[in-house]
Amino acid sequence: MKFVKRYLKVIVMVLFILFILGCSDITDPGEGMIPEGSGTYNDPFLVRYLSNIRWICLNSDSWDKHFLQTDNIDASDTEYWDDQWGFITIGNEDKKFSGVYNGQDYHIKNLYIFKRYSTYIGLFGATDRAIIENVRLINIDVTGNSKVGALIGSSTQGYTINCESSGRVIAINDYAGGLLGTNNEGSSVISCSSTCHVEGSNKIGGLIGLHSGDDIWYQSYLGNSYARSIVNGIDDVGGLIGYSSAYIENCYSVGSVHGENGVGGLIGSNGSNVINSYSFSSVQGNQNVGGLLGSNGDIVENSYCSGNITGTFEVGGLIGYNAGSVNASFWDMQVSEMMYSNGGVGLYTHQMQTQSVFTDAGWDFVNEDVNGIQNIWVMTSDINSGFPSLRWQSNE
Repeated sequence: MKFVKRYLKVIVMVLFILFILGCSDITDPGEGMIPEGSGTYNDPFLVRYLSNIRWICLNSDSWDKHFLQTDNIDASDTEYWDDQWGFITIGNEDKKFSGVYNGQDYHIKNLYIFKRYSTYIGLFGATDRAIIENVRLINIDVTGNSKVGALIGSSTQGYTINCESSGRVIAINDYAGGLLGTNNEGSSVISCSSTCHVEGSNKIGGLIGLHSGDDIWYQSYLGNSYARSIVNGIDDVGGLIGYSSAYIENCYSVGSVHGENGVGGLIGSNGSNVINSYSFSSVQGNQNVGGLLGSNGDIVENSYCSGNITGTFEVGGLIGYNAGSVNASFWDMQVSEMMYSNGGVGLYTHQMQTQSVFTDAGWDFVNEDVNGIQNIWVMTSDINSGFPSLRWQSNE
């Protein structure tokens, strides 16, 4: 009998030690595992495991290399990394990621970051002349102080192509976006999307917090992208972008936007061209509140919105405050319950669902060549309940 008791104690002790070791493997993931490959264009690092990503995080000498993701990755264990502050970003203010990462449409799910006192927060904290493409982020939970995005905290002179995110992004202060915190100085974002819930103070957007770069040598660009998000902030809050001073075309937003000053369904405050874009977001704010743009200082053309709008000062169906020009752009007076806008033309819902209203205004639709041959817009009952949609949406 004594032998049995002693034997059971040994088993319990062994199991306890194994449990402790197992926990330590989670809380202390070590140095990670170097990916296969050499990191060149012809022989990229092959990223298959979370331990490969851990190695990239900790080896900044690799941040100018080529990476190719080869499998789906569950990043749930990042909740226990770095004393439970979570994932350590790839690239930072001192040394930015300048390489190429191709996710090949594989996903990274359950990524966790809680760095409320840190700037440049995301899977990639800060990038410079980097190419990030075909990355799918699912159910992420990212918190930082400023310049916070699910994919990139801050991008400069880079390309972000065919990437998407879902989950939650929070900035304790400014510059938060569902995909990028800031997109700066000659950076392009193409065919990207986010369904993240986004919160912060100023310059908060469903896809991008700050979209800047209108210098002739460093022009930023956003095209063929969307956000379906709940966005909450204070100043410069938008369903797609919080504050923009760079070119935007062929984009849309759906969801709800809440803020105080400079609150718009698509963009909170705008200082550049907005072409062939729309919003179905509901908007609630105090001053400079609009269904498409809270405030505008440049050109808006061939765009529209349809969503409920609530505000106090400088409130408009399409635009709240306007110091720019508005051409061939419309808002739904019935849905918005707004009869006035500082720019644009108000229509009834049935008019918003009539193609000839838009082609008569010069919009380029499929199956007509009077207004152009790019075939930007299409109208079908299958998408947007008969309101105009962008032709590329048929590929979503």
